[in-house]
Amino acid sequence: MTYPLLFPRGECSWNTGMEHVEERRTAKRTRVTQLQCYAYRLSQRNGFSILHNSGKLFQQYIIDAYVKTEGSRLHFLRQNQKDLRIELYRGLLDALECRAHNENIRTGKLIIMPSSFQESPRHMQQNYQDAMAMVRKFGKPDLFLMFTYNPSWSEILNSMEGVQRPEERPDIIARVFNMKLKELLEDICKHGIFGTVLAFIYLIEFQKRGLPHAHILPTLDSESKIRTKDDIDKFVSAELPDTCNELRLFRIVTKCMVHGQCGTININSPCMRDGQCCKSFPKQFKDDTEENVNGNPIYRRRATEPVQVGNYSIDNRWLVPYNPWLLKKFNAHINVEVCSSVKSVKYLYKYVYKGHDAASVKIQKEGALDHDEILSFVGDGQEAQAIERAALRKTTLTSWFELNKNDPSAHNISYSDIPQYYVFDKSTTNWKKRQRGGQNVIGRLPVVSILDTERFYLRMLLLHKSGAISFDDILTVNGLRCITFQQACQEYGLLRGDQQWHDALNEAAQFQSPRQLRMLFAMICGFGEMEDVPDLWVQHQVSLCEDFVHRYSEQTGPHYELADIEELFTSYNLSLQKLHLPTVDLPASVLERAHLMLWKSRLRLIVMLCS
Repeated sequence: MTYPLLFPRGECSWNTGMEHVEERRTAKRTRVTQLQCYAYRLSQRNGFSILHNSGKLFQQYIIDAYVKTEGSRLHFLRQNQKDLRIELYRGLLDALECRAHNENIRTGKLIIMPSSFQESPRHMQQNYQDAMAMVRKFGKPDLFLMFTYNPSWSEILNSMEGVQRPEERPDIIARVFNMKLKELLEDICKHGIFGTVLAFIYLIEFQKRGLPHAHILPTLDSESKIRTKDDIDKFVSAELPDTCNELRLFRIVTKCMVHGQCGTININSPCMRDGQCCKSFPKQFKDDTEENVNGNPIYRRRATEPVQVGNYSIDNRWLVPYNPWLLKKFNAHINVEVCSSVKSVKYLYKYVYKGHDAASVKIQKEGALDHDEILSFVGDGQEAQAIERAALRKTTLTSWFELNKNDPSAHNISYSDIPQYYVFDKSTTNWKKRQRGGQNVIGRLPVVSILDTERFYLRMLLLHKSGAISFDDILTVNGLRCITFQQACQEYGLLRGDQQWHDALNEAAQFQSPRQLRMLFAMICGFGEMEDVPDLWVQHQVSLCEDFVHRYSEQTGPHYELADIEELFTSYNLSLQKLHLPTVDLPASVLERAHLMLWKSRLRLIVMLCS
């Protein structure tokens, strides 16, 4: 009854008893899901459709359908917590119990939102860690592309009925953009317009005005690497095309690739921050491309006569870098940047996997500590049962033990590398030999905090020991069974001085932010029984101060880093002076301002993307 204009005959909407009426033999489900129901309703058919011609009411219907579908999924997760593998979140349980004990309150409900829920924080974080695992195997990405849809595409305009405008048909916009994106990915990955692609990731987002766009990060093979300025000029241009020879390209560039006028011309532009353009437009004229300036290429922008575009006069200083071939083919905003020399590769992936803008509201009962990730996402725990089920159910690790018992060919493969040669069958909870090549399959072990001591050392053993058939086998060294995993690491010679902590920081530096690295460094100093803290700091200083160097300079960045570490040390009753580290004398207000500027810069990236 919410939409009497759209359904004047009172047609029934989705309900739990709606059955599949076609292809019952091949259908995996016996009931129609909400998503299937609304997909059926949104499909385009011959003849006039009230739903598709109702303008903003149609948009409201789509939003309601999305909210109801997502709400149903969240409700399912809430009602089926006991069926989820809550035992995987034992570290979270321990942290909550510790916090409840410190605050003298009881532990309340535990409701977990798993990584299988699309766009959830845990889902984005796992995608980010998967991407960084790809970086460790294939190297840094070579290009960064941002592809935004064009409302003037003929496929969209030809689908409009009567006086409809593209913004009134988000269904058509999404479908056309999806087809264009698939073709773009095919050109990049299969046809190799930039060279042979070893690996790539991409993510689709929607701006606040409803414009879908995609971020794409491809990694090229060694022969296709973009190394010289000639290579950069071959693929990327930041200049106006010649109107005599490339009139069509000139029109596309002036329509899609010009940065909006800002600065003194328009101080109210969305990109203006503190009186300056946050994208540093207008750029400087350059006669030649410079390969690496502070980790970024400076593209060629030769001085030319300005041209009139609308009410403004522009020149090469106002152009966003692009690839001419892609622009002519897709007639859309396609920003192409060379990033093979970018030092801060983590920032690229953090930018891609930051997730959409959201505000969370927390409502909590007094006297109880609840952890409800579903409530955090949208505005009685089963821990004991989960532990009991964990004792009975085989996991990927215990199944690996069984594999080593029965398959001698797996004895020389470590647990982290086993996915390259075997695939885990969830139905039988067994590892089965891959029938096809797994050379592009990458395995990784989840990160474990050093505060979770035994898990930390078990992870260390799994990275080095192969062929284990049980936990007792992992604990047994030279015929003697160790009591703890830490003792086993010691007997295996994995704890040679401070090497374990160097390895931990090196691994964490692959995917953690500098702030998280500094927190890890402080934990190691507080709990790790370090022998040479100054040497640990010197060897990892570049990673620890990367964000401050990125924000300030290579000279002042380490000072801000040490001041931040000093602040973190207070939780462990330590100081820079106690650990023989260089001391700094930065006022607290300066450090607070530095933290504030870091958060502002992250928020600006989000605002720029969505504006």
